[in-house]
Amino acid sequence: MVENKIKILIKKEILELVFNFKSWINVVLWAAIPYLPQIYEPYHKYIIAVLFSVFAGGQYVYDSYLSDIQFKGAFFLHNIKVVFFQIFFVKLVISSLLSFVAMLINIPNIIMYITATDIYWILPLFISFSAIMYLASIFSKGAEITSAIISVLFGTVIFACTFIIKSFLLKSIFSVLVACFLIFVSFKISFSKPYRTQL
Repeated sequence: MVENKIKILIKKEILELVFNFKSWINVVLWAAIPYLPQIYEPYHKYIIAVLFSVFAGGQYVYDSYLSDIQFKGAFFLHNIKVVFFQIFFVKLVISSLLSFVAMLINIPNIIMYITATDIYWILPLFISFSAIMYLASIFSKGAEITSAIISVLFGTVIFACTFIIKSFLLKSIFSVLVACFLIFVSFKISFSKPYRTQL
């Protein structure tokens, strides 16, 4: 039964990803920013490339959840009794593909600085931003642009706080704790009145 629900979710998200041209345009736009001539320091290009690659996937999460709410996809998912973590996980996996594409576009900008172990703080950061975008989609209430801007700013602050930590261990622990906290908040919000009234 659970496997069938996951298959339905995956099929839904893949179809949405394929036909959601806005998400692909967003990936190209986010990924292109580090190539602007105004950004000429290699290390700055690296920082912006990582940040905006995270944003590329997070933007899909925001658009996808917002679409579910506006077009009653959330009502359908509620009726087949899928839980928050199943929906969030599938959207996370699909959106990670977009972030990966953005990273590939920016290989020249990140190859000199990124290491394999950076995944331990970049992945939790990506999860954190996805959770932020989930919350933004729920509380947008007709102010989608404002909500998206605020969530991007909030995500940038978390990224900056993570990035300035010099110790790799502390950086990883901090990013994991933030991700866990935001997922917990998102989980609780999924039972809240603002979310339920939009089903």
